[in-house]
Amino acid sequence: LLNHPLYWHILSESDNLIADGRRILFDFIKSNYNTEPHSRVKRAMLTALGKSNDKADIDFVKNAISNETNEYIISDGIKALSEMLPKDEVYDAVMPYIFKPSHRWIITQSVVIALDSADNGAPNNRTKDALVSVAFGTDIESRTRTKALTALLDYAADPEVTELAVRYVDYNFRETKQALIKL
Repeated sequence: LLNHPLYWHILSESDNLIADGRRILFDFIKSNYNTEPHSRVKRAMLTALGKSNDKADIDFVKNAISNETNEYIISDGIKALSEMLPKDEVYDAVMPYIFKPSHRWIITQSVVIALDSADNGAPNNRTKDALVSVAFGTDIESRTRTKALTALLDYAADPEVTELAVRYVDYNFRETKQALIKL
């Protein structure tokens, strides 16, 4: 059955149908986003758009989160951007939101996760500096600090990161201490 040409034709057509269906879905989301009153639905819409890599969809998500006041929608938009954009463009797209005030630092956490996911293994001083500013900044919530410290593991050999980790190893929060020890 797998060697039958009709099987491969049907499989190819189904792939085209799915691709067309996704485009229709993405267009539907964009046309209904601004009239949607429920924040959880808007969050799901941005998350779904995260599966696209179309320039118009990327611009839509950027514009949507720049005009948004709900921090959870902004957070999900940042996560969507980190999935949509090429790794080298994530930094510039998410950095304006790194210290945007939000409940339980949810936006900053999303930026840290986006920066960590965009890390391609090569040293990047801009990313390192952004993660250091969260990991060793003042008035940062413990969970957010721990996420930034975990993201800094790729920079553990850097003398600046090591020196800061040794200096601040006595944080009270257990998970933060563990992340510092790993550095």
